[in-house]
Amino acid sequence: LKGTEAVGFARRLPCGSNCSVSAAEEASHFSFLKFRGSPDGTPYLPAQEDRDRFWSAENAAAFTVKIVNVGQGTTGTRTAYQALCGLGPGQHYDFYCHMEDSGAPSAMHTYYKYTVNRCITNKQTDDTCRVDHILAQTRRLLRDVLASGAIHLHDSPYPFLTAELISAQPDLRYIWSRRHPLPWAMSRIAHHDNGKTVLSCRQSTVKKFDLPSYFELSECLAVPSSPQSPVYASDVLEHINHQDISVHELTARYAIHESYLRRLLPLERTFEICWWDGGPSGTDNLLGSLLNASESHF
Repeated sequence: LKGTEAVGFARRLPCGSNCSVSAAEEASHFSFLKFRGSPDGTPYLPAQEDRDRFWSAENAAAFTVKIVNVGQGTTGTRTAYQALCGLGPGQHYDFYCHMEDSGAPSAMHTYYKYTVNRCITNKQTDDTCRVDHILAQTRRLLRDVLASGAIHLHDSPYPFLTAELISAQPDLRYIWSRRHPLPWAMSRIAHHDNGKTVLSCRQSTVKKFDLPSYFELSECLAVPSSPQSPVYASDVLEHINHQDISVHELTARYAIHESYLRRLLPLERTFEICWWDGGPSGTDNLLGSLLNASESHF
């Protein structure tokens, strides 16, 4: 495969991409949800200050991960994972390649599923479901994953932790697998996880704290909480059932998150992909470009 579209590890979507959103479309999504958010897409300030304190104490030189796909599921994340597995060890949700010991990535996946099922879907309210406890444990597990020997990471929970990743590892490269918001929302509602469409910050939390995205979960988990005044995961997060959200609203939430990523990600280290551009030959060219851009980092 040969690809020539990337410069270093920087690639923007071409003009007219099937995954692009016009300024008018984006404005309509913001208007539909009456969304303010941070106007420049920057993280919630108290969350960022706490994030910086944690990661500044860690040894980023010990981290092995070089590339993370921050695209949401249902954007072709498995295609990117399978391509990069030809170059080195990695994780996609609960799949692992070339990892004799998948201990830390597996522990992260297990904890993510445990938290979603027990604390969010089933709305448990013990100390392990407090948002401050979950955020602290998530950071510890993410630190272990970053030093696990894996080189590339894809799919949940990593796309929900982009701000954490940027603070944790200054020279990380990002794949941003994208999809137009409307077909993404329609596919999630029609096909995903037996009707459980997506994990999201609650609209009430986003508006109360003026958060920049519905899908940056580390922002929701950073709202004030303590043993004396506990806030639980189900207070700020929801695992949305397809029957409880319209295509229009889910489209808007996804489009707002895309706008947030566009402002947050270091574009000189971000490789944007739309697998819906160009048919089979376009896919081959994209795979070639991705592999060419990735090889020097493995």
